[in-house]
Amino acid sequence: RFPVRKFLTLCIALAVVIYGAAFAFADMRFKEQLAQIILMDRIQLRQLGSYVAGDVSTSLVQLQALAGEAVVTRAMDSPYPGALQALQSELITMARRNPVYQQIRWIDEDGTERVRVTRDGHSVTAADTGQLQKKSSRYYFKSAKSLSIGELYVSHLDLSGGNDSVERAAGPTLRVATPLQDSYRRRRGILILDVAMRHMTEALRSANEISEFTEYSLINEQGHWLTAPGQRSQTASQPGRDAGFPEQHPAVWERMSASYAGDAKLDDGFWIWDKLETAAAVRSAFPADSDSGTETPNINSSAFSPMLVAHQPPGALVELRHDILMMVMLGASLFMGVYVWGLLFLLGGQLREKRADLD
Repeated sequence: RFPVRKFLTLCIALAVVIYGAAFAFADMRFKEQLAQIILMDRIQLRQLGSYVAGDVSTSLVQLQALAGEAVVTRAMDSPYPGALQALQSELITMARRNPVYQQIRWIDEDGTERVRVTRDGHSVTAADTGQLQKKSSRYYFKSAKSLSIGELYVSHLDLSGGNDSVERAAGPTLRVATPLQDSYRRRRGILILDVAMRHMTEALRSANEISEFTEYSLINEQGHWLTAPGQRSQTASQPGRDAGFPEQHPAVWERMSASYAGDAKLDDGFWIWDKLETAAAVRSAFPADSDSGTETPNINSSAFSPMLVAHQPPGALVELRHDILMMVMLGASLFMGVYVWGLLFLLGGQLREKRADLD
């Protein structure tokens, strides 16, 4: 008779070993793929962060240079309209050369706008005297005014537009400012630039269009979405009106608040985050020159720490694990098929040999 018991014993024993090893190998491959995903997403987040650091550094260098211009000092010294008109012309020229500047303003020591240049699409205009506003209660005025002369201020990112109203077209906006003084060293308010983070916004949009599963987003320190309109499922949230990131994803927000960078696999998907540390990048824009005695200015950027986030939906990792497992199981099954066929051939040959001996 055919040795069924021996056949089943050998098949089951090897199947346990083969499929056990296959499951372990599939799990190892999944972890390797996950580590590769984390690495690639983190590299992408760092590249996106470089756009932010570049815009911040450039705007700070130009702000410091503008604050030292003679036309600015003359406007501080002279109450006559001619000096203000000259300053307006200088700011208009600067705004035209730098499309990312939404506004350039001189706000005096009382918090009143004295000169305001605004970008509207491709048009750059200066506000009339009757359009100038009081800004003494704004957080950026209070923070910048309290600095020493020569120091630079970097605000947090928000969605405020030209007149501190939410404008979807403007997208994430950053403010950099520095206090001013006249020729007699009297405080004369602040000079401030409103910077539209368009390079970063375009980079985010491109990354989302290229990525098959991962969604890249930007949130500010308060947890409000700053993602530009048109990026997949995420839209910018308005403070006090829309639900922000903490309300939508409380579990991962708790972990983000506790660490500057990390990753987490949760019920709502796989998250990777990286908080922007731009202090080094910003300071690299002001290298100290020992020969000329140039010193790096003091930069108050404590309020600026937005978070770049990469998110994969729950089904993406499940699909990845399933694909890896199916490929490994297919290989294991093919091996088992060859083994079973060979075992049947071997045991059948032995059976035929015994029958021949008996005959």
